[in-house]
Amino acid sequence: MNELIDLLGSLSNHPQCLMESPAGIPEILQEHILPEDVQLFYRLCGGLTLVEGEYDLARIVSPHEVIQSNSMFFYGFTPEELDRTRDEPSWSWYIIGHGDSGEYISIDFEPSRLGFCYYSFWDSHAEEGKSPVIATSFLELLNQMWASRGKSFNQGEPEFKSFGDFYELL
Repeated sequence: MNELIDLLGSLSNHPQCLMESPAGIPEILQEHILPEDVQLFYRLCGGLTLVEGEYDLARIVSPHEVIQSNSMFFYGFTPEELDRTRDEPSWSWYIIGHGDSGEYISIDFEPSRLGFCYYSFWDSHAEEGKSPVIATSFLELLNQMWASRGKSFNQGEPEFKSFGDFYELL
């Protein structure tokens, strides 16, 4: 966890990074697990905006904004439509970050995929073949976001390796 502490120290000294004061730990469902690096991040910081003021900024959300991704992307579904999706493995995904172009980062709190991060967008969220894994841990995600200086976290950016599609992991 020293690597995370060092990274946050570097970010806090950068003039185009905005670190928010700690504001608690995200509340998640009992069957999910909050990874240690996510817990430490929120003990030290209440959210983070990388390269604030640039066209492509990226933000790690505050702890109260860490919500189940499906509840946001499936907004407007009827209760019956939502019930039909309850077996989807993406119900363990939570919003952990977003860009300024409607892009989101979902993080998996399911024990077998703990900390895996996925690119989520309104028209392709949790869709087979359109759900790239962009990091295998929260710390790796932060490192990649810092390396790209807040540019898009889509897997097309050179700083973001491709780890395949979420549905290939199942």
